[in-house]
Amino acid sequence: MYPNLKQACVYADDVVLVTRNKQALINTFQKIKREAEKYGLTINKNKTKYMRHSRTQTSGKEMEIEIEGMKIEEVRPNTLEQ
Repeated sequence: MYPNLKQACVYADDVVLVTRNKQALINTFQKIKREAEKYGLTINKNKTKYMRHSRTQTSGKEMEIEIEGMKIEEVRPNTLEQ
């Protein structure tokens, strides 16, 4: 339908990206990182995580995301730290 759809929800210093696929997530993340660096901001790799949600079965399938040498940890629903 809209394979390149990207959305961002921003609150204070937290950002949530919603994309339709892995490549769109990587591209959007890289754009945000470049813009942040223009203002002297950095992305905390220890707090950067991703969560998959799909209508199809994805459990058990590993999906590694590495962006510019930074490995992004996958979290499952209801396992994010409060």
